[in-house]
Amino acid sequence: MSPPLWAVMLQSGEDQSIGRRECPMPLAGGPLTRSAAATYGVLRCLSLQQGITGRELAEAGEALIRHGLAEIKSPSREHDQLLLEAARQNEDQGAFLCLRCRVSWPLEQRVLSLHRQFQRTYGVELLELAAFALDDTGRPLPFRPNPAAKARGPVPFGVEVIRSYESELSSLSTWARQKLVGNPALKEYLLQQGVLMMRDWALLGWASHRQVVEAVTCLDGQIPPQTAEALHRQYLPLYKLAKLQHVQSTGRQQGWEPDEAFLLALDPLRPASHTKAVLEQIAKAVRRMESGLWQKQETTLFGSEALERWAEQATAESWGEADADEVLQDVELVRLVEQAGLRYTVRLLMGLSTESLERQIWQAWSEGLRQRQIAERCGTNQARVSRTVKEKIRAGEIASMVLELMRHAMPGQPQAAWAELFRSVQRLQEAEARLMNHLLQPEQEGGISPLRRWVQQALKSSHAAAQGESGSGDGG
Repeated sequence: MSPPLWAVMLQSGEDQSIGRRECPMPLAGGPLTRSAAATYGVLRCLSLQQGITGRELAEAGEALIRHGLAEIKSPSREHDQLLLEAARQNEDQGAFLCLRCRVSWPLEQRVLSLHRQFQRTYGVELLELAAFALDDTGRPLPFRPNPAAKARGPVPFGVEVIRSYESELSSLSTWARQKLVGNPALKEYLLQQGVLMMRDWALLGWASHRQVVEAVTCLDGQIPPQTAEALHRQYLPLYKLAKLQHVQSTGRQQGWEPDEAFLLALDPLRPASHTKAVLEQIAKAVRRMESGLWQKQETTLFGSEALERWAEQATAESWGEADADEVLQDVELVRLVEQAGLRYTVRLLMGLSTESLERQIWQAWSEGLRQRQIAERCGTNQARVSRTVKEKIRAGEIASMVLELMRHAMPGQPQAAWAELFRSVQRLQEAEARLMNHLLQPEQEGGISPLRRWVQQALKSSHAAAQGESGSGDGG
């Protein structure tokens, strides 16, 4: 994967200082109203000092004048094509810079859109997203790649967009946005954050039968696993054929939708609308399991009305540590914690191959190594280790899940501490904090914390399952 942040921005100082100046354009998040001259003459990019900003490129402005585009009111496909021909046929550096400015605007808009979509739920960082798209510093580059250019550093993403552009398929701005969404490095980064960037139909084509069965078993509950597996076995070969025909006829990977004929071929005995709805449910279950959404949905404790009602019932007295200990030492709670914690970690690590970096990180963490030691062993950086493990977040999600299970499992005559726990939001929060601490700390000095123990069990379980599948496959 490409470096996620400033490494891709740091080219030679000589290249970065020639023929450009900071442009007083609005920063990311504000309205991006602009003239055609700004579209072709101002490069949206990352700056170490200002984050996302605009840089006016003098050579691009000169090219606009040279090609008679300085006074145009709005950009168009015709203007894009004129500059593209000049850059492609004549190696016109100024025209190429105009196009690099041109694609930087839709790339920025797509970055902002992704950030708005995923920041709240997944904690995706704007600058980390932008580093995949706005890494162009405006340094001179030939239109056609050559080994000498590669030796000077990574090729900016916008340059790759222009070099690959096929004008008969879409506009340049649409092409740029689609190339960004399909960027494997960006997809990998988003997946690390829990975002699975696939449409339902591609997701079903990517998923294995085992993943489908596990998803509907663990997360959906409305579709029998046998039904889901049978439908998915029918879906895969038909999808691959239909997708191939779509690419051959349109020249595009995106845009395929199952039509009525496709859906009836999957299940002739049911209406196409019914089959489509079932497939969408299966895809939703797979997405929740693979991206971690099930954790967030299952750990949403209570609706706002219930919280307000409990807050009104709460008394002014503080909930003592003795009461908290009484709850946390309860036999029923211990059982719930063990069940919920192990189930959580099994699902969390489910499907990780033996060779995957994520599994290696979890293996090292389960052995008690610190983040720096894990990074050195796995050949990665501490930021990647931190994003993978996130032990405090994991512990918080398990604690919330346990408290929700407790609420549903409360006996008819609850203990006093249990009853008091669910009468106050503050007491719930205190119990959750103490439970999180319990999950992350060893019960005895020199021991192992519950969360680390569950990870060890889950890793062993998945390894044994993989060996069993390998053995059964060899025997068949």
